[in-house]
Amino acid sequence: MASEPLELGVEKRGVRSLPKSTSFNTTEPVWGISKSYSTTTIENVSRSGTKLVTKDGADLLLADMAGGAWFNINAMDFDVYFPTTHFNQAFTEFNECRYQLPPVNFQHARQVELLFARGSTELTSTQKQIINDISTLIKRDQKIVRVLIDGYTDNSGDSVANLQISKQRGSDVAEWFVENGVSNP
Repeated sequence: MASEPLELGVEKRGVRSLPKSTSFNTTEPVWGISKSYSTTTIENVSRSGTKLVTKDGADLLLADMAGGAWFNINAMDFDVYFPTTHFNQAFTEFNECRYQLPPVNFQHARQVELLFARGSTELTSTQKQIINDISTLIKRDQKIVRVLIDGYTDNSGDSVANLQISKQRGSDVAEWFVENGVSNP
């Protein structure tokens, strides 16, 4: 999902156990070209199964690497350096793919509730943006073939009026999807 922060993970292979204290870093290449490199240290690295993972600063680490800095894993008893030669092409392709992702994923979209002011059927600009984001997902994911829109109100006031408000809210949401290019079967 495009709006989620990047997560950087390094998976361990072999028999050595994962260290308790680890940091991810970028560092200047060993050949020490006179260029000034941006470097980052991320100490909030957690263990997840056979992986070392962080969400903190993953964008910064990748940007440093795109600028030529090397990636380094520093643990209590070892250092591992990863040269970033030819990294830019892969990073460019990764970003092109990443920026084409819909702003929401399926799990997020199916939990969305659009809350209305009491007695209102008017969609707010925030609600319209949420529908736009979900519309993008629906148009890109051919596996989504049906959307359930369920309008409701609280139980205060006249039940007949509440039923009408519920229907109008659901209808307005459906209409906004159609206006965003989601077909109405």
